[in-house]
Amino acid sequence: MRPFIIAAAILLAAVAALVVYVEVFSAPQRRFTGKLEDAIPRSLAGWQVKDVPLADTAAGQDNILSVLNYDQVVQRIFAKDGVQVMVYVAYWEPGRVSLVDAGSHNPDSCWVLAGCERTERAYAVAGKVGQRELLPYEWGEYVTPQGGRIQAMFWHLVNGVPNRYQEQDVGWRHGIMGRIERAELV
Repeated sequence: MRPFIIAAAILLAAVAALVVYVEVFSAPQRRFTGKLEDAIPRSLAGWQVKDVPLADTAAGQDNILSVLNYDQVVQRIFAKDGVQVMVYVAYWEPGRVSLVDAGSHNPDSCWVLAGCERTERAYAVAGKVGQRELLPYEWGEYVTPQGGRIQAMFWHLVNGVPNRYQEQDVGWRHGIMGRIERAELV
């Protein structure tokens, strides 16, 4: 029995050392070094482009920042022939927040918990803009409490790789992981 206890203690110490190393000594590699406001076009031939604040007041903007805890954010509306496309991009520096925290800020969570109803959903959708292949995106249709419909395509990139949300169901994942993610809200 004694060799088993010694082996378990060594294994536990090795796991603890690995966690400390990863959390303290490894630096995530930054893949984006620019400014979002420069990465999202300010003009597009034939379209009207307008920056839109996340909230109407400074207090509202501060509240959103305190919840999302992002490093950069851009929200722009592109309008043409009665069609409006809103582009919203938030960016977190590596290590700023956990993947669960950043990943929970998507339409399935934020909009649904704010009263929207998700009516349709597709995962890892392939797409193109002109001849350029897009990274696989998430797509959903949401009905607002006022009855409006929003069709959203979105990406949550982790180090340039799209995060998937197949396990998330109308706001949160099922099972123990969903319960853990919701614990701070109770």
